[in-house]
Amino acid sequence: SIAEPKTFLVATESEMIHPLKKIAPQHEYIPVPGIMETTGETCACNRCPHMARNTLQKVRDCLKNGEPEIVWKDYFDDAKEVLERSLLK
Repeated sequence: SIAEPKTFLVATESEMIHPLKKIAPQHEYIPVPGIMETTGETCACNRCPHMARNTLQKVRDCLKNGEPEIVWKDYFDDAKEVLERSLLK
């Protein structure tokens, strides 16, 4: 049930945490840091000014037209594994 308190990993802009808490305060929201391609260190991608450049219209157009193409990188598999483990706990 949505009313049951749950924990969510939020991999989006940091400004999303407050509205989520306001809408559904029974849940816990944990911001997820990104991983820097060049060093492998975590970064605050949820505070990245480039994240704010993504709009719903751009996401829609990307899904509709398949552009710009996302090129899969080897380290994406490692990140996917970590996320899947944390989500399946």
